[in-house]
Amino acid sequence: MKAKLILIGGCISWLVLLAGVGTLEFGEGDGCHELLGILLCFVGGILQLLFLQHQKELGELADRWVEWVDEHFFGISKMH
Repeated sequence: MKAKLILIGGCISWLVLLAGVGTLEFGEGDGCHELLGILLCFVGGILQLLFLQHQKELGELADRWVEWVDEHFFGISKMH
């Protein structure tokens, strides 16, 4: 469960990073938009660091997901 939450957080962090860069790039130039863009980039960066710290758990989750896709869509069953 922890790995699923971190994976979802990693995907959301990309959205937050892109929102921060977009806010910095296309903001109206006042201090409020620049501060919001910097804050969004900071939060996205923190979420990315969490994503990178838990790569082992995420790798195991990805392996289970690949096995599930193989079994359900391609009929390939891995013998344990």
